[in-house]
Amino acid sequence: MTGCGMLMKFLALKRINIHKEPRSGDEEIATARDSISSIGSMGSVASVGYVSKLVMTPHHPDGRMSFEVAEGQRAFQTANSTVFSSSDLKEVSQLTFQQKHAWFVQYTSTMEVPWEYGHMLLEIDRANLLHNSCEQLLWASQDQLHQSLRIKFLNEPGVDAGGLEREWFTLMTEEIFDERTGLFSACMDNAFMIRPTSNEASEDHLMYFQAIGRFLGRALFEGMLIDAHLTLPMYKHILGIPITFSDLEFVDVELYNNLKWLKQNKGVESLCLDFSVNVAQYDKEPLTIDLCPNGRHIAVTDENKDEYIYLRFKWIMMTSISPQLASLIKGIYSVIPLEMLSVFDHQELELLMCGIPDVNVDDWKAHTTYIGECEPQVIEWFWQVVEDFSTEQRARLLQFTTGSARVPVQGFKTLTMNDGRICLFAIQGIRKEECLYPRAHTCFNRLDLPMYATKKDLETALNMVIKMEVTGFTIE
Repeated sequence: MTGCGMLMKFLALKRINIHKEPRSGDEEIATARDSISSIGSMGSVASVGYVSKLVMTPHHPDGRMSFEVAEGQRAFQTANSTVFSSSDLKEVSQLTFQQKHAWFVQYTSTMEVPWEYGHMLLEIDRANLLHNSCEQLLWASQDQLHQSLRIKFLNEPGVDAGGLEREWFTLMTEEIFDERTGLFSACMDNAFMIRPTSNEASEDHLMYFQAIGRFLGRALFEGMLIDAHLTLPMYKHILGIPITFSDLEFVDVELYNNLKWLKQNKGVESLCLDFSVNVAQYDKEPLTIDLCPNGRHIAVTDENKDEYIYLRFKWIMMTSISPQLASLIKGIYSVIPLEMLSVFDHQELELLMCGIPDVNVDDWKAHTTYIGECEPQVIEWFWQVVEDFSTEQRARLLQFTTGSARVPVQGFKTLTMNDGRICLFAIQGIRKEECLYPRAHTCFNRLDLPMYATKKDLETALNMVIKMEVTGFTIE
């Protein structure tokens, strides 16, 4: 069946009332997360990696995220739900992004509560926008989360016909991701990750994260684009796609390089490391966290450095943000069922939440540098292929080479590294014997491009790497 035929089949499926016999929030999130977290995005095979899994404990009734080995497992499984069958979801997952998006819009419309059954009115004080909004989002019932949304700013005469709602989404996004709010931190390419010390911002920080999850879910439900990008691992966490060591580069490039150095070199005892981390605290002495029992008294050696590397990786990618991540994901799933998101891969989820960027190929080409063994004919082929790409393919290539689909406001001349320094896109020519496929160095916005013999070979290779992410915990 062609992609178009498959899309028409799914758009013609019977409309299903998803509000029938709702489960409790904790039961739903635990079931859904447990069933999908062990494998990843629909229809693909996961390499060695670790997935996030929601675990409910007596000490943490709202759940905490933990790591689970995903090696050798199929990246296809769905939550136990009567809304969609696994075979239907698997077929949808094989459609193009544009077709998946049409399917998603169709089914979110079936979730919408008719206007005559009520609407959700948020009365917002601009001076207390974030707290006011989060409080009301948390109060909302399951049905209210799917009602038409109306915004009223206190002491203002405006009637919401859509404009106030768009303004509210914009203002909320700005405040949520403002580093002064203390909930998220900017990482590579100004993409955002949960701040491990968000508890310093508020004692109720977990409630804020759950409300923010509902806000993001509501944005997906409304088709509102969010003008803030999360880090690549965050999108993976939301979908339950395996996290690998290479993902650390998007969060802390310095730590990523340091751990690679540890792996590749001997004599680490001279560095006087131990199995602990020091966490900076506002207006307090740094807090020492053991990575394992009594870790601050265990020296890192050449014999145990692999365990240290794993525990250090696990701490920054999961343990340090576990409660916040659990709350955020719980909030998202309370608006959008996990099954509906699981047909997208993590790159597509970024496009779904933030939109497909308008990539100006001429501007990209004009602000590209060339190093290594670049052959003029191959470079010419490369740009011809990019010009022939669809908007979605260009966005995916941008994601592959820079780690984000975000185009700088002032164009490619202001492309930066994670530390904010200007770092233009670069193509490094390499011999095909060195590597069969293009290889990205997202920290430096660099693409290692094999010198292919034909334009067709180059086009095939580019399409391969932007559709498939080769991942693994092994450090090269």
